[in-house]
Amino acid sequence: MEPSDEPEEIQLSLAWRQEIRRRLEAFDRGEMEAIPAEEVFERLRNRMTKSE
Repeated sequence: MEPSDEPEEIQLSLAWRQEIRRRLEAFDRGEMEAIPAEEVFERLRNRMTKSE
């Protein structure tokens, strides 16, 4: 089966797995910093509040 023959959901899943792998490898090499979950949630709350 060619990649273009796969359902879109499977292609998207593969794309996300590749992106996750890329980000984890960059983190392991010290090229990215982790952001604490509380900070991420606070940013999201601020964005949602501004868009309302």
